[in-house]
Formats: sequence, C-alpha cells, structure tokens
Amino acid sequence: MEEVTKTLLIQPDIFIGGLRIAEPVTTLTGLLVALFSFFAWWRLGQTASQNPINVHLRWFFLLMAIGTAIGGIVGHAFLYMLPYYWKLPGWTISMLSITAIERAAIFQAKPLLRPFWTRFFLWGTLIEFVVFLLLVGFTQNFKWVELQAGIGLLVVMGMLQTYIYQKTRCQGSLILLASIPVAVLAVLPHVFKFSPSVWFTHFDIGHLFMCAAVWVLWRGAEGIKGSLEPVKM
Repeated sequence: MEEVTKTLLIQPDIFIGGLRIAEPVTTLTGLLVALFSFFAWWRLGQTASQNPINVHLRWFFLLMAIGTAIGGIVGHAFLYMLPYYWKLPGWTISMLSITAIERAAIFQAKPLLRPFWTRFFLWGTLIEFVVFLLLVGFTQNFKWVELQAGIGLLVVMGMLQTYIYQKTRCQGSLILLASIPVAVLAVLPHVFKFSPSVWFTHFDIGHLFMCAAVWVLWRGAEGIKGSLEPVKM
C-alpha cells in the first residue's frame, strides 16, 4: 500500500537514458515489498490445497504484490506523468488484499463460531470494503486506506486469530498475531515523518518493515496451511 505526499525530503530524480524515474529508492523498496508478497503467494501454492483459508491467504499475498507494485511504479516512479487519481487502482487492490486476509481468518474460525457470527463477519468485511472504497474514491485520501488496513489487521484478524489460538493453540495463528506489531512499526515512520536521509525516507523505512511483516505473515500462513483439510466454501 502506497502513499505519496509532499515532504521536506524529496529524493532527487534519476535518469536512465532519457527516462526520468522519480523517488528511485522509494520505488525500489516498494517493489521489494511486492517481491516478498509474490514469493509468499508462490510458496503457499506449492500444495494443491483448495481449502478456503489457504485460497484467501494466497489472494492476500497476490493482491498485496500487485497493489504495491502498482504503487511503487505509478505512485512514486512515474506519478509526474499521470493525474493524481491514477493512485486509486493500487490503493483499491491493496484494500482487497486486506479483505482477503480478513476472510481467511473468518473461514479459519468458522468451526468455532455459530453460523450467525460467520455470516456477520463475512457480510461485515464486504460492507467495510465497499464503504472504504467509496471514501477513498470520493476523497482520494490515503488515510482511508490506512484505516481500512488497521481495522482489518488489528481488529478483525487480530480478534479472530486471538480467539482461534485460545481455542486450538494453533501456532500459525500465534505467528500471524506476531505480525501485527511489525505492521504497526511500518506505519510509525509515516506518522512521525522520520526520514534520516534524502536517499532513505520514511517511505523506505516503512517499506522495509512491510517486508518484515509480509515475511512473518507468510510464516504464519505456512503454519496454518500444514493443518488444513480440504473443506467446502
């Protein structure tokens, strides 16, 4: 997930031949997040499991890879060539990735929940996505993307994975919970606008923490995948 704002520290452009690339280090670290996410998607697909938990976890990583790749290329490297609203596709895809990991947690918790609560969470996450998509579309403000991610990871996934771990002692759930503070660390440089160098801004620090969060999420997903049996959606 990407944000572009005017800051006191702006990375100088670089030129490759006649091609101008803006914010080159930020573009590179954003693409690194996409690479980590794509690797996690690929690794989770090494088994033939069509369990909806595994399916939604793979969608999370794939959509995160696509969203951050678009964000790095469009939102940083070549935004100077495009209207501001071209950031919306990357933001939307990243929001879909959060919905996917929410629904993975819902399907994982399904055997432990009453049918009412399963339906409540499934419909709730769908409504949440639509509401935040409209807010992002009308305001073109990245803060709504951040808020949707916070609700999805801290509230929905965090609450359900805590409940699952309490009931089952699933180690994969515990690892997924450990990813939450890492994801929070990715946000803090943005909040405080901490940029130690023009060549290493708060965007870059946040991206590196996002790489770490994706790695922990992948390890948690691998832990869950090993205990899955194929079930119907």
